[in-house]
Amino acid sequence: MTSGTQSQQIILNLENFPFFVGVVDPNTATELPSKLPFALLIDPKLAVPRLNLTPQIMDALDKAYGASSMLSTPLGESDLANYRMIEMLEKLKSIYGDDFKAKSFLEIGCGNGLLLNAVKQLGALVSGCEVGPQGKTASEKYDFQVVEPPLKASQFDAKFDCIFSYGCLEHVVDLEELFKSCRDILNEGGLFFHCVPNMDSSYTSKRLDELCHEHINYFTPRNSTRLLSCQGFSSVDSHLTTAGNEFFFWGYRDASKPLSWPGETETVLETETRKLTEFSYAIKSEVNHLSSSLERIYQRDESIGFYGGGVSLALLMPSIENVRFYDGDTSKHGKCWLNTLPPIQSPRDLKSDPVDNLIICPEHHYSKIINYLTNDIDIPESIKIIKLSEI
Repeated sequence: MTSGTQSQQIILNLENFPFFVGVVDPNTATELPSKLPFALLIDPKLAVPRLNLTPQIMDALDKAYGASSMLSTPLGESDLANYRMIEMLEKLKSIYGDDFKAKSFLEIGCGNGLLLNAVKQLGALVSGCEVGPQGKTASEKYDFQVVEPPLKASQFDAKFDCIFSYGCLEHVVDLEELFKSCRDILNEGGLFFHCVPNMDSSYTSKRLDELCHEHINYFTPRNSTRLLSCQGFSSVDSHLTTAGNEFFFWGYRDASKPLSWPGETETVLETETRKLTEFSYAIKSEVNHLSSSLERIYQRDESIGFYGGGVSLALLMPSIENVRFYDGDTSKHGKCWLNTLPPIQSPRDLKSDPVDNLIICPEHHYSKIINYLTNDIDIPESIKIIKLSEI
C-alpha cells in the first residue's frame, strides 16, 4: 500500500455503501457482505483519489477475488464486451504499430485471456498476470504463461516490449510497487499502455455508478499521465474511449528520467483535493434528490426496472418489492448484483411482464440500449424509459 495513504483526511464518506463486485450467484455468495463503509481521500504521493482501505474491506475483497469476481462482463463475452475488446485492441495497435510479430507483450490482469490471445494471434509472444483461478484457466485454454501477482523479474526469462492492461490499474492496492516492477521488466523505450474508468465522467455526471470497493484508484486523464511522467515514462498521453466512461493512457520507458511523485507539488494536491471535495458535496445532494424521486415513484405504487445496474439506487428505495433488474448480457441472467437483491432478468421478459418505469443506468451506451430494446425486442410502449440523469 502506498505509504501514508490511510492517515490522510477522508473527503468523501458514504456509510453502508453496496459492496458491489459484479454479478454473484445468490447460493454461493453468502460470505460476501451486502454493504460496507466507502470513503475516498487523496493519496499524498500519487495525487490520485483512493479508497480508504480498512481491514474489513480488505477481507471482503480477498474473498471476492478468490471467487474470481468481475465487475463487468469479460472482454469478448457479449456484444458490448466484444466491442470494448476491439476498441482496446485497435487503440493498442495504433499506438504500438502493426508489427507485433515476435514482440513480447505482458497483460496485467489478463482475466479470461481473450484479449491476450487476440494479441498472440497478431504474432506476439505473450504472457499474463492474473489473480485467482481464471488465470490458470486462461493459461490452459490458450497455451501461454500466466503468473500470479505480485510481478517479479524472476518470473520471466526476458524483458517485455509492451506491458498493458484493461480495467486493472484501478484495482491495484500497491501502485508504487507495481510501477517499480514494471520498470524492471519493461525494455527501454517499451510501451506502458492501459485503459481505466474515467473519474472525470463521474465528476461531470455527479453519479455513484463508478464508485465501488473493488476500485482502489480513481484516475482521470490528467492525474494518470502526470503520474506516468513522474514514474519514469516519457511521451505520455491519453485518449477517451468512444463511450467516454473509460480512457486509454500510455508512456514509454525512459531510464533517463528521474523518479518523483506528483504529490510532491503542493498545488497538485490542492487541485485534486478541491475536485474531490466538490464531488463529495454534489454526491450528497444527488443522493437526496434520487431518494426523493424514487420515493415518489414508490408512493404511486409503480414498478421499477433498472437496466444495466442500479444497485446503489435500489438501496435508496423504501422497499425493493416492486423493483426488478435487467441486462442484455445473458451470462448475468439468474444471478444478482447483491445476494440481497432480486435476480437479473432478460430484457425479453419485459414483453410479457412489463414494468411501469425502466431506468437506463449506463447512459454512455444509451443509444445502443434503446435501439436494442425498441427494435430488437420491441418492448411495450406503455413502459416509461428514463435516463438515469433524468430521474
